[in-house]
Amino acid sequence: MSVYLNGVDITATAGALVIHDTDIKADLGDYSGQENLQTLLAALGIPDISAKPLYTCLVTDRLDNETYGLSPLQVLLDAIPTTMVGTDGAALASAWTAALATALANYTAARAQYIDDIYTELNHRSYLFPDLSSNIDLTCTFTSGAIDSFGTWAEVTDSGATTLGSVFDATGGHISALAIRSTNTADVLYVIELGYGPTYDAVTIWDVHEFGSGTKFIGPDAQLRFRPPNVPAGQKVWYRMKTENTLNASATIVLRYHFD
Repeated sequence: MSVYLNGVDITATAGALVIHDTDIKADLGDYSGQENLQTLLAALGIPDISAKPLYTCLVTDRLDNETYGLSPLQVLLDAIPTTMVGTDGAALASAWTAALATALANYTAARAQYIDDIYTELNHRSYLFPDLSSNIDLTCTFTSGAIDSFGTWAEVTDSGATTLGSVFDATGGHISALAIRSTNTADVLYVIELGYGPTYDAVTIWDVHEFGSGTKFIGPDAQLRFRPPNVPAGQKVWYRMKTENTLNASATIVLRYHFD
């Protein structure tokens, strides 16, 4: 006797129940009902090669392949450096380590201060000497020595008897510009040296500036920007000047400065 249950042939023979499941096996996953990929191999992307079971196609031909399998991939993974990212050899790692050690050793407190100094140069509040903001009638006059010769070092002082050194007495500071306001002799060259020190015979020179008057004047002479070393706290500020072919010529100047 044969019975069909949902299209499956069930036959009872000699007391045994036989299920004809050929169609079930063939259509497991409904492959034959699809337009494409009608077999398990096709669905898995395995080529239909004669005498090659699924294991051979997946494992032997794919995972164990000497060129494209897991073993060559493991070789490539093992070659990736693990001691130092970004290098491909111990020699480079050693050189980098030595260079870094040298850089760190050279990074002293004094050099760390340089970073603060750079920031101060870029970001500071400026002042004028003489203090024209408080009294616009103040002047500062430099006088030269003998003809074509520097005069004696003299302390930078304004017409109100205030010295520039006294301004820097507590904190020290930097002079960043010198402006020429007037000269008493036309058509000559002037040279000014600036420095600091405790006395006129112990001056450290930290800047020099030249300019012309009359027909020898050029626009950039009117104001010079410079970045000399700082004037330490407690030091006096000095100048000396010489003038071409002229004895005891004078020039009035204005200095711009900021504190450390």
